[in-house]
Amino acid sequence: WDCGFGFIWDRVEMKGAVWSIGLLLLLLSVSLGAAQKSSSSKLESRVSQMLEWNKRNSVIKLSSEKFNTYVKSKPRNYSVVAMLTALKPQRECSVCQDANDEYVILANSYHYSNAYSSRLFFVMVDIDEDGYEIFQWVLE
Repeated sequence: WDCGFGFIWDRVEMKGAVWSIGLLLLLLSVSLGAAQKSSSSKLESRVSQMLEWNKRNSVIKLSSEKFNTYVKSKPRNYSVVAMLTALKPQRECSVCQDANDEYVILANSYHYSNAYSSRLFFVMVDIDEDGYEIFQWVLE
């Protein structure tokens, strides 16, 4: 078969390899772009949800699951001030109640001030309202 076609066949194989690599890179860049759009979309969704909760209350109460989603997840283009507490009467934590009162005053003061930004949220996690996992995470 080496009557001059070997060289041509090598070039065809090489072109095929180049096309395959080009196609692979194109597919990879499209999938990465989709992943970035998906990540951006998730971030926008999280911010939108935080803003919605913040309209109703200056302190957003989060469960462990929501804390993981809205506070620990990356990327995040907003800041969070988090208070971990134990407000149930059975806990008999008077310091927790006093701290909560001050925290709510601080959050309200910020929320209704000229310095308010939609990129800072005050959240609260109560150990007795599905917050145990977050307390454990902080102690690690």
